[in-house]
Amino acid sequence: MREIGADLIFPLSPHTPPHPEVPALLRASKDAPQARSCYNLSMTEAWVYILKCADGSYYTGLTRHELPEAREQQHIEGTFPDAYTFTRRPVKLICAEYLDLVIDAIEAERRIKGWSRAKKEALIAGDWDRVQKLAKRRGGKL
Repeated sequence: MREIGADLIFPLSPHTPPHPEVPALLRASKDAPQARSCYNLSMTEAWVYILKCADGSYYTGLTRHELPEAREQQHIEGTFPDAYTFTRRPVKLICAEYLDLVIDAIEAERRIKGWSRAKKEALIAGDWDRVQKLAKRRGGKL
């Protein structure tokens, strides 16, 4: 993933070489065609996104029915009062990734939610070496 601006999302690119630590997760390319962000999402495709909350925490989410910008707006407006982000507004969409299969998006979302803050920040920055280093178990056991 790469940090994004308010009007720019870097979707998954078939031209991005896979990284061994992140096999089907969140690879982005600034060279990917922007037309992909205009897709009408079906039940088989999804976006995984990360919001930065007002308290500095990160929220990782998934959307199947709208683009991440629309989902960000729902978080900003407080559409879901029981959501993690409700008391942490305003939020800002900092990265998003399109995946062809919902099952891959669900796996990516769950995996990222379990990551440390440092590992999430390495992912956001696209620093795959750091993601890999942070992925190693501290106790040396597998």
